[in-house]
Amino acid sequence: METIEIEVKKRASLGSGNAGRLRRAGIIPGVLYGAEFDEAVSVEVDNLVFDHKIASTGSSQIFIIQSPDSELNGQMALVRDMQIEPIKGKPLHIDFLALKTGEAIRVSVPVKIVGECPAVKIGEAVLSQTLNEVEVECLPKEIPSVLEIDVSSLETGDTLNVGDIVLPEGVELRTEEVVSVVAALSKKRMAEAAAAAEAEGAEEGEAAEGEGGEAGEAGEAGAQAEGEGE
Repeated sequence: METIEIEVKKRASLGSGNAGRLRRAGIIPGVLYGAEFDEAVSVEVDNLVFDHKIASTGSSQIFIIQSPDSELNGQMALVRDMQIEPIKGKPLHIDFLALKTGEAIRVSVPVKIVGECPAVKIGEAVLSQTLNEVEVECLPKEIPSVLEIDVSSLETGDTLNVGDIVLPEGVELRTEEVVSVVAALSKKRMAEAAAAAEAEGAEEGEAAEGEGGEAGEAGEAGAQAEGEGE
C-alpha cells in the first residue's frame, strides 16, 4: 500500500475549552497512541490536511507523520477513530494509532467485486454485495488497499463467503469465514419481490405514523376547544 504524508503537531493546550478554540481556528484536535508511546500524545491537524488527505481514505490507509517534533516525525499511523459533528459533518476529533514496522496489526480492508455474472448480464438475476469490508491481520507495509472477489462464476442461488477472497501473501483473514457472506446472486423476480415488500412495509409504517399524528392533532384541537369553552 502506498503511504501518504500528513502534517501533525503536538497540541500544547488541553481541555474542552481549548479544543473548541482550535476547531474555530480550523484545527482538529486529536491523540496519537500505540507502538512505543507509553501514553497518548495530544496532537492537532489542520482542517485542510484533513480535507485533502484524510477524509477520503479508508481505515487501512497508512500515514507517515511529518512534524517539527522529533517524537512524532516519521511515525507510521492509521486513523483508528474519528468523531464527526452529525449535522454539518465537520470533524471534531481524530484518534491516530501509531504503528511499529515489524509488528502485525488488525485492520478493516474494503472488498471490491470484480467480474460479471452471466445471469446478471442477460437480466435473469440480481447480484447483491452484503459485506463491504473484512478484518485482516498483517504487517503495516503489507496492508492491502482493497481485496477483490471474483463473481464471474456465480450461478443463480450461489453465494460467496469471505473464505473465497484470495489474500495476498502475509495477510491473514480475521473475519469469521462461515457466516460472513460477501455476495449473493438471486433470481431477479425474487429480488424485486423482496424489494417491493420492503418498500410496502416502509410505506405502511409511514402511514401508521401519519395516522397517529393526525389523531394526536385532533386530540389537541379538542382539548384546546374545551379549554376555550372553560
